[in-house]
Amino acid sequence: MEVGPIANINKTYSQVIGAVVALVGVLGFFQNPVLGILGVNIYSNIIHLLGGGVVIWKPGKMTNKVLGIVALVVGAIGFIPGVSVIATDWLGFNTAFHILHLIIGVVSLGVAMWAD
Repeated sequence: MEVGPIANINKTYSQVIGAVVALVGVLGFFQNPVLGILGVNIYSNIIHLLGGGVVIWKPGKMTNKVLGIVALVVGAIGFIPGVSVIATDWLGFNTAFHILHLIIGVVSLGVAMWAD
């Protein structure tokens, strides 16, 4: 039996990704694009702060599944003509952020399905 943060990979992953998502929300208020590559606006900053907080507050396997599905949908929306206006104009996301959402979606679902 493992002891420490690795004992529950789903919980640890949720807490780490939630903190990173919330941090992106905070950074977005001070710099756009975040880290020089991730396009944001005030609405996406608020969504990232709230979403990151929820993921930190309720970590675990189900949270990772929901996060994975939401991230995949948001990432995919950015590449669908006509619908991409939601992610690009309303939320300020750019192609780098669409790709990052897709990656987070796949990794989150992978952790939820195969960890523990």
